[in-house]
Formats: sequence, structure tokens, C-alpha cells
Amino acid sequence: MLIKSTISSIAKLILPIFLVALGAYGIVVSMGIAMAIAFLFSLIFLISRFNYLPKPIIDRSIVKKMTKFSLGNYIARYIGELPATVLPILITNSIGAKFSAYFYMDMIIASLIYIIPLSISRSLFAEGSYIETELKVQLKKAIKIISIVIIPAIIIISIFGNYILLAFGKEYSSEGVIFLQILTISGIFLSINHIGNSIFYIKNRIKLIILVNFIGASIVLSLSIIFIHNNLLGIGVGWMLGQGIISVIYSLFIKKLL
Repeated sequence: MLIKSTISSIAKLILPIFLVALGAYGIVVSMGIAMAIAFLFSLIFLISRFNYLPKPIIDRSIVKKMTKFSLGNYIARYIGELPATVLPILITNSIGAKFSAYFYMDMIIASLIYIIPLSISRSLFAEGSYIETELKVQLKKAIKIISIVIIPAIIIISIFGNYILLAFGKEYSSEGVIFLQILTISGIFLSINHIGNSIFYIKNRIKLIILVNFIGASIVLSLSIIFIHNNLLGIGVGWMLGQGIISVIYSLFIKKLL
């Protein structure tokens, strides 16, 4: 999962460079191609490692059984991703397109950190669903792996973030470095949130996931609107507070579920 997600993210970063002439359509095409590359990698891995034979069929009983879970998962994920998709529009209309560019570049760099807990929490979901009695053991293992990887990554980007942004121009470095540091530190909260998501999925608490994501998205967007006069700093404060509140909610529920 980690390798697949990394391949997809790197492809999303590289492909727009070659498709920039297509404008906005080039971005959409880049996303599609990146997902296709990740899918092909997964398929090749399954075939070579597990002798998997692709054989498309439709089993109505299985589809019916998965519909409720899949629909709830889709709604929860859609709500959870609202801040990242709505904020660029809000920023562009309120403080200018250049700040939207700074936001997007910082978010892309921070996503390299966010993908760590996302990938490991997906593995936790798979392992925990397979043998739920060992969920606590798998949880401790996931927390340990995430901590070992994400803490050094947060420290490195927090310290050298301004130099990383210099690769895209001086304005990106001067205007976006504090926001990048806030996003990077928020990776701690996102780690808790991804783990909480996985545990909720294992326990089949889909409605609860939707509710928590709705609360978090509402807080992030509301605070961003309130503090947007402080430019990206205000957006960063809204983002971190929103993620932090979600982490507190997840932590309280995880204790009860385990």
C-alpha cells in the first residue's frame, strides 16, 4: 500500500509538467494516468506474488452486502476531503490566486508526510479485519511504525521547508514556509485520525465516521473563513485546530471501542 500510494503521488507530481499545455484538462488527465499506473502496479504485484488471475464477474449477493459499507465509505471520504478541495477556491476568491498556488504547493509537500499514516492505517484496517482479536497488537504496531517514520519527516520538513520551497521560487519560500510548517506538524493529528478511521471501519461504525468527518470539515472551513484575513496563517490555524479536534474525538471513541 505504501509503495502503491507513493507511486501514485509521484506520478501526480511529475505528469502535469508534461501536460501543462492542456491547461486544467492536463491536471485531470494527470490524475487519471497516475491512478492507472498505481492500479497496474497493484495488478502486476497480485499476479506475480499470489498467482492472482483477473476474472471479472458480478456476484449480486456480494454487491448487495458491500453496498451499504461502500456508500458510507464514499460519503465519509467525500466529506473528509472537502476542506482540501474547497479551500483553494475560497483562497482564490478572497485573497488572490497566488496564495492559492502557495497553498497547493505546501499541501503537495505535506501530502508526502500525510501518505505515511494513510498507508499504514490501511494496512491496519486489512490486518485488523482479518483477525479482529489481535486488533490491539496491530494498533500498537501501526503506531510504532508511523512514529518511527513520520516524526523524523516532520522535523526535516519543518527545518528545511523554506529551502524545499525555494525550488519553486522565492515567493513560495517567503509566503508559504510558515503554512508548510503548520501543515507538517498537523501530520501528527492526521495520523491519529487515519488510525481512528481504520478502527471505526473495522468496528463497522460508518455513520460515526461520517459524523466525525462532517464535524472536522465544518470546523476547518468555518475557522478558515474567520481567519482568512491573516492569509495562509489563518488557513493554517483553521486546518490544525480542525484536525486536532477530530483527533480528540477519535481518541475518546477508540478507548471505548477497544
